[in-house]
Formats: sequence, structure tokens, C-alpha cells
Amino acid sequence: MTTMAELFDALLARKGSDLHLGAGKPPLARIRGELTPLRTSSCTPLEIENWLFSIIDAPTRAKLEAENDLDFAYAHGDKARFRASYFRKTTGLGAVFRVIPSKVASLADLGAPAVLTLIANEQRGLVLVTGPTGSGKSTTLAAMIRHINETRACHILTIEDPIEFVHSSIKARITQREVGKHAPDFQTAMKNAGREDAEVILVGELRNAETMALALRLASFGVLVFATVHTNSAPATIDRFVNAFPAEDQPM
Repeated sequence: MTTMAELFDALLARKGSDLHLGAGKPPLARIRGELTPLRTSSCTPLEIENWLFSIIDAPTRAKLEAENDLDFAYAHGDKARFRASYFRKTTGLGAVFRVIPSKVASLADLGAPAVLTLIANEQRGLVLVTGPTGSGKSTTLAAMIRHINETRACHILTIEDPIEFVHSSIKARITQREVGKHAPDFQTAMKNAGREDAEVILVGELRNAETMALALRLASFGVLVFATVHTNSAPATIDRFVNAFPAEDQPM
């Protein structure tokens, strides 16, 4: 395997979910939960850099050099999309690629409980999908957006960093905006969302008190807002929300 395309093909052929690249170890694929080497020899720092720089352009590389971290989505032809995370570590540049299925699963495909369909049919409110990394938050939300897309003539706006699942308009009109490309940050995109006549808004992640306050504000305007939060339980999500605000604002 001498190119990123070959690495991606090897990962997909083995039905892996993630590809880990770093100097001093072979390329590793997460297959059925276990990290499995894709070859016997370890990667060199130069090999890693050649692979990783081959799929990004000069401005993106400059951002990586400035910040030492980079998150983006990458399309491997029409075979699959990947969520890529580049980072610097003690052995040099490293990366993890997560497979994003090219087809958006339906709620039925996921075996989701019926309550998720009922929630997706709501006209307004704030819906939070929570859980640790890799628990299926994005996949669940994508399935709920697909359900709305198939059943309602409305405007769906997504604000993500990066865009993971790509939706094609069916009954709904879908607008997908990526932070960094189409808006400078989540806050700006969410502030503008109120003027974009969307009935459904998906926010990739609520990261701080400002984005949480904006999500609550949008929901109060009669919009159905979906978002993810990195917590492990429903009670912890309420605590996280409340504690994100200053003490004087918490009773609100």
C-alpha cells in the first residue's frame, strides 16, 4: 500500500470503521472493534506525511501547520466519505479516518425505536442526541433528517464541522453549510440561521454556552433544532446545559 487510495480500499475491503496512521506502527484498521494491522512493516514519518499531504490542498496544509490539528471530510471517489482528523504527536504527524457511509441509513435500517420517528415528526423544539465518541450520534441524526426529508415539504438547514452525511433533497429542500468553508464558526452560522427561513436546523455539536443559548433561542422561534452534546446520559446533558451558563443565568 503506497497511496491513500490503496489504504482506503484496504479498509473498505475488510469492512473496517476507522483507519489509524502514525509513525512507528503499521497502518491500523478498526475491524469489529479491534485494531488490526494492514501490513507487517511500520510507517515512517516521511511516509505518513506523503500520504496525508497528498489529499489536502495548500491552504488546508497551512492551517494544519499553524494549528497542529485539522478536521475535515474527504470523499474517496464514490466509494465512501471519511471524517479525517490530523494531529501532531511525539512521533510526528498522525491521523484517524472514520468511514461515513455513502448511503444515509433510515431509522428502520438502524432498528431505531418508534419514539425517534415521533420526535422527527415534531414541528418545533430542541432535540439533543448525546453519547460518547463513536456511539452513533451523527448516524442517528442523519436518519432522522432523512425521515423528515422523505415526509415533509420544508427547508432543512445543517451546520456542521465538517459535513459528514450528504443529503439530497427529496420532499424537503436541504441546505448544508460547513464551518470554516461557508461560515467562520458555529455562532455566526447559527445567528444567521434565523434569517434563512428553515423549519428544521441541525447543528453538528453544541460546544459552549453561546451555541447552547443560540440553540434554545432558535427553538423558541418555532424551529425544530437537532444537535449533539458529548455527555453519557440524559441527566448529565441537563447538568451540562445548565452548568455552561453563569450562575446568575442558571435559574432561567
